[in-house]
Amino acid sequence: MQLDKANFKFAILDTIAATPINLALNFLLISIGMHLGMNATELTLFITSILFVFAVIRKYILRMYIDKNEHRYES
Repeated sequence: MQLDKANFKFAILDTIAATPINLALNFLLISIGMHLGMNATELTLFITSILFVFAVIRKYILRMYIDKNEHRYES
């Protein structure tokens, strides 16, 4: 298997961008869930659903940023 450098770079950048976002969101969402008295199953579904939405948005924005910058260098 050959390493695709562009996809590897995207994976690294996405993970770096995700870490502080997920840390802050986890703290906030756990606090909200505990305040609302959620049990473990409810809290898991609540957090996973919201992190999923943020992940899709983050990946879309990062992909658009990378695509825009790659096209700038091709000209």
